[in-house]
Amino acid sequence: MAESAALLTDSGNYAVVQLPRRKFPGVVFQGDSTRNILAQLGRIQLLARKYRDDELDAEINDLQELFSSVKRKFETVCAARGIEFPYPPDS
Repeated sequence: MAESAALLTDSGNYAVVQLPRRKFPGVVFQGDSTRNILAQLGRIQLLARKYRDDELDAEINDLQELFSSVKRKFETVCAARGIEFPYPPDS
């Protein structure tokens, strides 16, 4: 059974979509935007370290883990389907 999502906004770096059987819509970020968010979180963490706040550091780490997981899933799906990444592979 094929299901499809409904695009509720214009597409761009992100879009609002309604998935089947879900009450609320979600937000879809482009893979390169997700990678850029992850890079920005890394820069924020470096800046935040001067405050030596363990709670702040833990919150940033949680966000980095979340976006790293999203990026890994994106890359796994792209690789399995033969889709080129929109950015160079990490070294």
